[in-house]
Amino acid sequence: MNTSPVHVCYHSLSVTIALDKPGFPELTVSRDGIPYFRLQTGMVFDRPTTNLRTTPSLIEHTFTLSLETPHYTKRSHCTLEIHEATLDFGELVLHLHLSDQGFAYRWQTRFDYATTILDETFDLTLLGHPSCLYAHHNLPHCDDPFQNSWESVHHFTPLKAITPRKLIYLPITFCYPSAAMSFTEAELIDYPGLNLQKTPHHPQFTSLLARAAKHVDASNRRNAFVLERHAYLVQTNGRRYFPWRICMMADAVAKLYENDLPYLLSHPAEEDFKWVRPGRVAWEWWNAWGLEKVAFTPGVNTATYKVYIDFAHTFNLPYVILDEGWAQQLDITKIIPEIDLPELIRYAAQRHVQLILWASWPQLIDC
Repeated sequence: MNTSPVHVCYHSLSVTIALDKPGFPELTVSRDGIPYFRLQTGMVFDRPTTNLRTTPSLIEHTFTLSLETPHYTKRSHCTLEIHEATLDFGELVLHLHLSDQGFAYRWQTRFDYATTILDETFDLTLLGHPSCLYAHHNLPHCDDPFQNSWESVHHFTPLKAITPRKLIYLPITFCYPSAAMSFTEAELIDYPGLNLQKTPHHPQFTSLLARAAKHVDASNRRNAFVLERHAYLVQTNGRRYFPWRICMMADAVAKLYENDLPYLLSHPAEEDFKWVRPGRVAWEWWNAWGLEKVAFTPGVNTATYKVYIDFAHTFNLPYVILDEGWAQQLDITKIIPEIDLPELIRYAAQRHVQLILWASWPQLIDC
């Protein structure tokens, strides 16, 4: 099929959409006239999409997104002008957002029936020779890369040094001599998170998403393990919007910190979360409970946590975390003898410090 490509531009950003494969457009994204990547996107359903237009209708308009940021953030208000391009294929709609902070897209379905998503295509080809900042899975449970701690150390390497077929979780950042871009997502509702893996064909990445859990073993009160998965990603409403796929862009990697796209493209909370009070914390896990020049043995004990509470008080930190170990690992109702929790709560309150207690999620569900 030979269909003319669609071109969408906004300030220094331009996107060329090739429509040769129905339902799976290929996007080429350029900034300041330099092409940085090609991306083929699409969704695989359990039944064929037969009512797709080969040439979509295109509607473009520009608007301003503006949101308050009520918590401790880099600014009190976020405002960004967005140029939206909507490609209407009929049962499928592709929404593109271009702005001075980067590029984003998401799919919309218009099926009159519940649908099953078998897979999502996110085939990314980097143009040029960037370095890459990324983290991949480590120590998976039962060789399932989706069951890992998600706490891997980030690596900064040339693109060609990335090991193929390892699960890479978002965000993944690419650094060029005069530009930087980072891929992430937003509005992740009733859908698995996007991960990537490098293919053996340099410099390409493809999507890697967890299939829906079929059988789960939650007998271990610390972890719930997926024993068997379905062949699909999700069964969901046929009329819905899917997550935003975001490419934050800037002149330098440090400028990515100023990017507000993930926040602005996320649906505002529908409940009252004013009780949530984010703040800095003294967290003993980061340095393995290490203390020096004290008259006791540092560790998971009352004396150690009193020092952390004193530190938080001195430096005006609102919280101290008691990480894993203050209670029996599989029963948070049983506090270890070395911890006098009522005394720590009293001591912290005197110093206007609050305590956060580590707990595994399955135990909270059981409470």
